[in-house]
Amino acid sequence: MAALGDYYGPLNLLLIISLVNAILCFTFFGAATAPGLILISILYGVSSGLFNSITAPALMSFAKTNGEIGSRLGVGFLICGFGALGGTPVIGLLLEKVGWIGPVVFSGCMVLAGGGFVGAAVFYQRKEKVSWRV
Repeated sequence: MAALGDYYGPLNLLLIISLVNAILCFTFFGAATAPGLILISILYGVSSGLFNSITAPALMSFAKTNGEIGSRLGVGFLICGFGALGGTPVIGLLLEKVGWIGPVVFSGCMVLAGGGFVGAAVFYQRKEKVSWRV
């Protein structure tokens, strides 16, 4: 994975992984059997792990100097923390009120929206760095 991040750029890789995560969130609807659910869970677990491991290098790619790396990571993970803090109670409420459909749709939409923000970041970073490898 590190080699792919070095070649394509961490933000480009984060964009692809975000979209794969969103697709895998919505595929939980198609899991009608236990083996299907297990397979989707394994694929989502791998994809989620890839997302978590490439987030820090992607945030570091925004830094213009080495002195900015800590602040970029801090602000980025602070924003991620708000999502993690607020998402779990919303998922629990949706599960209680609507059943499994609500949390699956909410999770998929939030991951898709996050992928949209990553896409915007890729667009602006490509413009700023004048390179496709961001």
